[in-house]
Amino acid sequence: LILLFYLVFYGFLAALFTFTMWAMLQTLNDEVPKYRDQIPSPGLMVFPKPRTALEYTFSESDLNSYLRYIEDLHYFLQPYSLEEQKNLTNCPDGALFEQKGPVYVACQFPVFLLQECSGMNDPEFGYSKGQPCILVKMNRIIGLKPEGNPMIDCSSKDQSIANVSTYPNNGIIDLKYFPYYGKKLH
Repeated sequence: LILLFYLVFYGFLAALFTFTMWAMLQTLNDEVPKYRDQIPSPGLMVFPKPRTALEYTFSESDLNSYLRYIEDLHYFLQPYSLEEQKNLTNCPDGALFEQKGPVYVACQFPVFLLQECSGMNDPEFGYSKGQPCILVKMNRIIGLKPEGNPMIDCSSKDQSIANVSTYPNNGIIDLKYFPYYGKKLH
């Protein structure tokens, strides 16, 4: 008799838990997170990933000292090849690419915009010349609509750093890549 009681009791608890989980999951949107206020501004990621902190050490004359950096850059740029982006849209420059759905498309990012850092003309990304390329990627934030032109500017506290060039367009990120609608929608 006691065994029957516990069987019914735990069966009821399992059913209650299952119903509660089902009810909670019905409130979630599969395409957009419910709470997004934790990330007010985007973070940046750098490629190639440095071995320690943000310090890149290599010797121009020693290919093995920067080979890992070159491999990281080729791997990072692979999704941006023409073949990988053939199904993406060629969006107009200079304006937000707002869409109403239900089908959302992503804009192409032509690698040639990275000029010297595209890997097209120099497969060693400048490391063999002592002018290494470091790519910066902005994290995706759903619905972000920047005011003005988002820009990445490189400067140093130490004045011994030589000339730094930023691509594309002097570090300005085109508005056509905003807003981001989410990985499932794009």
